[in-house]
Amino acid sequence: MAKSSKDGKRRLTVLQPADSGVPQTPAWQWGLIGGVAILLAWLPLAVIALAANRALTEAIIPAHDLAATVAAWKALTPLQRVGYGTLQAGIQLVAFACACLLGGLLVGRFGGRAGRRAGVAAGVMAAALGSLVSVWAVMPWGGVTAWFITVAALTLTAVAAARLGSAWGCRMRDAAA
Repeated sequence: MAKSSKDGKRRLTVLQPADSGVPQTPAWQWGLIGGVAILLAWLPLAVIALAANRALTEAIIPAHDLAATVAAWKALTPLQRVGYGTLQAGIQLVAFACACLLGGLLVGRFGGRAGRRAGVAAGVMAAALGSLVSVWAVMPWGGVTAWFITVAALTLTAVAAARLGSAWGCRMRDAAA
């Protein structure tokens, strides 16, 4: 809702300075806002990462027919298969880290009193959702061990990137003040 200020202009109550007299959004709500921002940023970044993974796969393993694909996969050594899988997962993890960094940056820059803690909370929420998705995506082929490794990687990445982003956002907010 718009409010009138001292100069007679109507201003929106969203993202107002702390001294404007408008009540601040609580820090826990900024954690939710940051979590949603991470998920919204993650979707297009994940699509880009999938395209990169597909290009990598087509460069290593021909996909024109099933027999050629199976023969190319069998020609790889076990170490090459692990390296290939790690590279594919790493590309997706970089996309997730970028999304967490952006979500933390949003919370730190515009969150008022909400700072690093709310940014980390946003990252943890995104990691929890990513862990739920990984049950569907990782468990069938990798089992419980692969799922635990995925959850650990998502959680560590989310916490570190969101904390870094929120610290960066807090510095930007302080510099602008």
